[in-house]
Amino acid sequence: MSLANLIEQVRSQIRDTKEPYVFAREVPATETSPAVPDELETFVMRAVHDYSRWRPLKGKPGMLTLIPEKVDYELPTDFIQMETFPQAHRIFGKNLYLASAPSMPGVITYYYDALHTPETIPVFDEPAIVWLASSMALRAIVGDPKMLQDYISYDLEDVVRVNTENLSEAIGQILKAADQLEKQYNARIATPKEETYPSAFMTFG
Repeated sequence: MSLANLIEQVRSQIRDTKEPYVFAREVPATETSPAVPDELETFVMRAVHDYSRWRPLKGKPGMLTLIPEKVDYELPTDFIQMETFPQAHRIFGKNLYLASAPSMPGVITYYYDALHTPETIPVFDEPAIVWLASSMALRAIVGDPKMLQDYISYDLEDVVRVNTENLSEAIGQILKAADQLEKQYNARIATPKEETYPSAFMTFG
């Protein structure tokens, strides 16, 4: 699924679909100013990276261009861990060190576990990305007084409404929804089988 589609699903999950938006939407580039990304993009990408720690993109090919007498090489930015590499080596962070310096130029093909992109997340696990990103977004709302006020002031038709006169109660309900979404994510990652989870959301008016 594309990044834009995941963002829209998160926006729908947290019910931030009505102007004025709590999280600003993407602003396209103009002749005088660059594009401004959707504010929910940060949460989606953080969720993608967290997911990758548990279920990385397996077997991604990489190529290392050997330089004579050089033993240290930088690995790809999406590198998590090595699967296969044909020479003795050590890895520290995103740097690879050959056990012995090459005497001639050459190219080594290797395979590694990589961070996912939104497009490489398996279809079955796309809801998990939405759950975790939505949980992060709800917690961000609670941590920002202006965003919190904007969020609990929503008045949407055909959506469960909550009495927001008690701010502590409203915060508690937002955090409860965030916790449920995170639990759904953790259950999906820990138990990779098709299950149906109830949709957690909390909208206030």
